[in-house]
Amino acid sequence: MSQDIWINLPVKDVVKSTRFYNEIGFHAANVGHERAKLTIGQTTILLFPNATFEKFTGSQIADTSHSAEVIFSIGA
Repeated sequence: MSQDIWINLPVKDVVKSTRFYNEIGFHAANVGHERAKLTIGQTTILLFPNATFEKFTGSQIADTSHSAEVIFSIGA
């Protein structure tokens, strides 16, 4: 049974955000300006530009000065 966890995050700059996650131990794959996939163990972080994330969710990005926003997906 899959024990994977996917964390989908909106970011302003995929390349810059990917550098940050690499520096804290994640391993990047499929990096581009439209998305990045980073993994550490069974955890995967998917980074999307804000506009792509909004299209995917059908909602506007949260104002993180007042709230938080992330999508968690758990393999079962």
